[in-house]
Amino acid sequence: MKRALWLGLVGALALVIFLVLQAPARLIERFLGDALPVSLTHSAGTIWSGEANIRARGHDFGRASWNFDPASLLHGAIGARWRVTAATHSLRGTAHASVAETDISMDGHLGADFVNRLLSDYHIRLRGTFVLDGIALTFGTGPHPTAVSGTLRWEGGTTRYRLAGETESVTLPPMQAILSVNEEGHPQAKTFAGDLEAPLIRARLDPIGWLHIAISRRFTNIAGRPWPGTGPPDEMVVEVAEKL
Repeated sequence: MKRALWLGLVGALALVIFLVLQAPARLIERFLGDALPVSLTHSAGTIWSGEANIRARGHDFGRASWNFDPASLLHGAIGARWRVTAATHSLRGTAHASVAETDISMDGHLGADFVNRLLSDYHIRLRGTFVLDGIALTFGTGPHPTAVSGTLRWEGGTTRYRLAGETESVTLPPMQAILSVNEEGHPQAKTFAGDLEAPLIRARLDPIGWLHIAISRRFTNIAGRPWPGTGPPDEMVVEVAEKL
């Protein structure tokens, strides 16, 4: 009797797993609905291995594909390898989600056209390619990352921006942003150029979702808008904040 019951439970579990593996990817579209800032359309394949067009925060991010790792379930998590491709960018990485946190890693490149769409509200246009190298993000129960690491490199180039109603143009050198966690345990990014030891730009994300960006006196010189007065070139002279 016990043997028959055990075999029945195993069979039922196997059937459930089979049905989940074969469930169509379009079920994810219905699951996301309108509750999250991410939506999927034109899905194909299954939940376990599929693809779909991805859109987030009003922007089309391209075609996403994913393959879940069944072994991750043995560790109490859901793991997957993913890729997002479009004419302007290509990203690939992994994702692992558990009850406590979600970890996302990514590598790839972003073209200027894609980045400029994200910066359009700030009237900034860049040229050149951005390379993501070993980017890792950790999320807790909130919508913002609690830890970051990796490097974002930009090859530099002509940059246009609007200031006081006028469009300005400047050629910026290659730069790289180092992502890490600061002394207070908050995500941060420090942007450097060349062999400079001090950052040109500092960004940090506070616990309540405010992104703080500070620029140095040296950066204002590079951008063709020298900060008035005197002081150390590495002094942070301007800081702005925006709620994410």
